[in-house]
Amino acid sequence: MKIKDFAHTKEEFKLKRVEEGLYKTQNLPQNLDPYYDFEEYISHDESKKGIIGRVYDVVKKFMFYQKLNLIKKYSNENPKVLDYGCGTGDFLDYLNQKKYKVEGFEPTQKANEIASRKNLKMHSDINSIIGKFDVITLFHVLEHVEDIDFLIKSLKQKLNENGILIIAVPNHESKDAKIYKEFWAAWDVPRHVWHFSKSSLIRKIKSYSLKLISVKPLFFDAIYISIVSEKYKQGNSIKGILNGLYANLHALKTKSWSSHIFIFKKEI
Repeated sequence: MKIKDFAHTKEEFKLKRVEEGLYKTQNLPQNLDPYYDFEEYISHDESKKGIIGRVYDVVKKFMFYQKLNLIKKYSNENPKVLDYGCGTGDFLDYLNQKKYKVEGFEPTQKANEIASRKNLKMHSDINSIIGKFDVITLFHVLEHVEDIDFLIKSLKQKLNENGILIIAVPNHESKDAKIYKEFWAAWDVPRHVWHFSKSSLIRKIKSYSLKLISVKPLFFDAIYISIVSEKYKQGNSIKGILNGLYANLHALKTKSWSSHIFIFKKEI
């Protein structure tokens, strides 16, 4: 299967099936930084424009509330939180204002600098992260990381006993992925190195002796991704919204959502 980088360069990249439900982007550029350096890459850009930007802002505010509730439900009181791949640090800033102990990791220089200006403790090198955490979050981050083995082993060492790892990734077996096929915005090559199904993500992380506690849907992802996918197809946003809603209705039956949040616990 070949997928085009619709968001930026228009280059094509081949996907290779490496195991059941898991694909990897092939022929990755040695330096991916230029592929993140464009105005519309809004997870690293605080200026939101147009309907996609407005939808993103609304969804982001709701997601902060949902993420906080997950931390409250599955972690201890007053947990220490590391947000790995925190972008411009908006979620960390939200937690910081609620008096949580937080640190962030972001390798992209521009985003890291923006987050640092919010008086957040930031890292750009995993080896500079000292101490242990009760909660480590990777919200739409794992799919960007080429060496998953090194990352998960490193983060597991930084979890306290009974600490939780919260991971959110897109699901290429979702209904919206099947509707849009090669235009599905969550392929996002080459920025997305890995492409998971629900079961392949669970299998992968459990192989590191992390226990699956819960899986939650990300309702708004189908709508947002469908709007962006329509843009790639030269379609319209209304159709994207309708397809996103349809994908969610379908997922009520199949439990295969556009994206999922997975909560794993460190086994003692």
